[in-house]
Amino acid sequence: MTINNVPAKHNKIGFKFKTSDETIRALFKNIPIPTSVWQKIDQDFILVCYNDAAAEITKGKIDRLLGAKAEELFPDIPELKGELLQCFAQKTSLQRERLYRLRTSGETKHFSAKYVFVPPDLVLIYREDITFLKEIENKLKDSEKRYGELANLLPQTIFETDATYNIIYSNQAGFEYFGYTPEDLQKGLNIFELIIPEEREKVIQNIIQVMKLQSSGGNEYTALRKNGTTFPITVHSLPIYRQGKVVGLRGIVVDISRLKEAQIALQKINDELEHRVKERTTKLTAANQNLQVEIAEREHGACERALRRRVQRERVADNDEGRRGRW
Repeated sequence: MTINNVPAKHNKIGFKFKTSDETIRALFKNIPIPTSVWQKIDQDFILVCYNDAAAEITKGKIDRLLGAKAEELFPDIPELKGELLQCFAQKTSLQRERLYRLRTSGETKHFSAKYVFVPPDLVLIYREDITFLKEIENKLKDSEKRYGELANLLPQTIFETDATYNIIYSNQAGFEYFGYTPEDLQKGLNIFELIIPEEREKVIQNIIQVMKLQSSGGNEYTALRKNGTTFPITVHSLPIYRQGKVVGLRGIVVDISRLKEAQIALQKINDELEHRVKERTTKLTAANQNLQVEIAEREHGACERALRRRVQRERVADNDEGRRGRW
């Protein structure tokens, strides 16, 4: 029996391919981070696909941009094409933050963009809208009372430290995320205690950078709760100045567990695509070898037939010559 002209013995393999394709499409479609897919053609990158989250943030207008070049869509961000080329050339991942206006809706937003290379010729960009976080960083300059009231309404952790990086303030979300209490802060709690030991040297180096640059674009760490469990975070921070001197740090901590889940989902897509490319390459190689064998066999058969015809003609010629000699 066959199904759609496919031999029955291959039906199981075909079903696996179909299921795999459906799984990949479902994973990509439902990633909660706006994601677009760019294909490198010659020296340009072309928008070839997007997920539901990208359609939502652009109010569905991204569909009319399919097939457009990156430099045409973002003429005011020339570095974007360079970042696509860097990701593609180095076959690695990049992360950038920037403020830009959405072409589809006209809105101006802050985004954290992650570039992911997918062989053989694709780059995925997924963008997290961090506009709200940037707005909160600006509001932190307001009065102490207004700051405290507002901070406690936020789902992210807001914190302040003294000059020795002991935490002197946390909003309610911080206590809930890390499992500490206001009493723990009074006893003394240093920011290094909230990061796994393996990454504490990284914290020191990033604090030095914050002091030089006056702000942090966002650094990733593995956070450590009071009960010993961990979760991934991004920390945005800036130094606190009083009378021209640094007296501590103020910042916001974002739980990026969902983002990491999205990265895992993207990695699954990447791994599946790599597997399929290798599998198809193997099949094409085998098919090419079989074709070469068939061509060689046909050429050999043609040579044999030509040789037989030649021998036959020579025999006929010899026979004719013999008959003339007898006459």
